[in-house]
Amino acid sequence: LELNDIGFLRNSDQITQIFWTNYSSPQPVGILRSYNFSAAQWNAWNFDGIHTNSGANAHIFLKFTNYWAFGMGANWNSSSKSTSLLRGGPIFIVPQGINYWSHIGTDDRKKLSFELSASQYIGASGSNKNTDVNLGIIYHPIDRLKLALEPSFERNKDALQYVSTEEFQGHDEYFLAEIKQETFMLEFRVNFSFTPDLSLQYYGQPFVSSGTYSEFKRVSNSKAKKYEERFDVVHPDEDNGVDLSGDGQADIYLDNPDFKYVLFQSNMVLRWEYPPGSTIF
Repeated sequence: LELNDIGFLRNSDQITQIFWTNYSSPQPVGILRSYNFSAAQWNAWNFDGIHTNSGANAHIFLKFTNYWAFGMGANWNSSSKSTSLLRGGPIFIVPQGINYWSHIGTDDRKKLSFELSASQYIGASGSNKNTDVNLGIIYHPIDRLKLALEPSFERNKDALQYVSTEEFQGHDEYFLAEIKQETFMLEFRVNFSFTPDLSLQYYGQPFVSSGTYSEFKRVSNSKAKKYEERFDVVHPDEDNGVDLSGDGQADIYLDNPDFKYVLFQSNMVLRWEYPPGSTIF
C-alpha cells in the first residue's frame, strides 16, 4: 500500500484515541423535522509514546419543517507538542485554542437555494486567530442543469509561522514569524446531465492570497512552560540580516517570505456510468 497514491499525508507519526457519541431524532418534533446532537473527545500520541494533544467538541444540527437547516458547534484543542512546526526540528509546544462555527441553509428542494457558514479559531496567548466566511448559491434552472457559485474569504493571523532553518556556529537555528494572510476564492460549478448515465461537469476557481510577515522570532526553548520563553524576538535589518552573536554584524540572512498569489484553476469532465457502479471520466 502506497498512501501517497491516494492523497496528501500531513502527519504519519500519530496514534489517536477517539470517543464519539451521537443522537438523532427518529421523528419530527414541533417545528423540527429532524435534529442531531454529537460530541467527541480525543487524545493523540506519537510513536515514541509522547502525548501530543487532546481535545473535545460538540455540534448540533437542526432541520426545520420548512426544510431550512441550522447548525453550530465548538471545538477545544489543548496545548499540543508539535513535531512538524519546525520542519524536522525539536518538538514545539503550541498554545491551546478554541474553534467555533455555525451554518444556515435554505430549502434545497427549490430552484434557488443559499448556504452561509462562518467559523473562527482563537489560540491562547495571541498565538493564532483565523476567521473564515463562506457563501453558497445553488440554482437549478431546469432539472438537467445545476449551477453553483461559492465565494469564500479567510483572514489568518499566525504568530508561529515557520520561516526557515539556518546554521550558526555548527547548530541549527529555527526562525518563526507572525503572518497576516488574506485569501479570497470564488468557486463555480456547472453540471449538465444529457442522460441519467452521461453528464458534463465543469469546475472553476479564481484564487487570490497575500501574506505579510513581521515580528520574526528565533526559537530558544521550544518546550518552555511559558509561551514567551519559547523564542526570542529578532529584528532583521534592511537586508534581512540577523545578528545572533551580539557584535552588531549580521550572522545569517533570511529570505523575504512576503507573497501574493493570483491563480485560476479549472477542469471539465465528461462522466459516463456505463453500468451501475462503473464510471469512465
